[in-house]
Amino acid sequence: MDAWRYAAGDRPPPQSSSTAADTSLEKELTVTKPLTHKQALAAVIQALGGTWDPPRAALALRLVGYEPATSQAGEKEARRILRELTEEGTIVRPDLERTEYHLPGT
Repeated sequence: MDAWRYAAGDRPPPQSSSTAADTSLEKELTVTKPLTHKQALAAVIQALGGTWDPPRAALALRLVGYEPATSQAGEKEARRILRELTEEGTIVRPDLERTEYHLPGT
């Protein structure tokens, strides 16, 4: 660079100090896909444990970004996901007369 630019206070733009790790992290963050409703609800249930019914599951879905048109639609989606998670073995429904679910072994 020309010395006169530095004397006048005109500095070149700073060089990027990103490392390979920074670049890798940036790529990972841009490639990461958002969780599906099912994945998000499964993660919340596993993190919190306890007993889960459709209203509680619908609330958890709303907290992770699901915006149903009506509360009935939210509970319907929650019931569908709870059934799928039961089929996969992620949660269990010990009493078929009640719509309550929990983690296996609890």
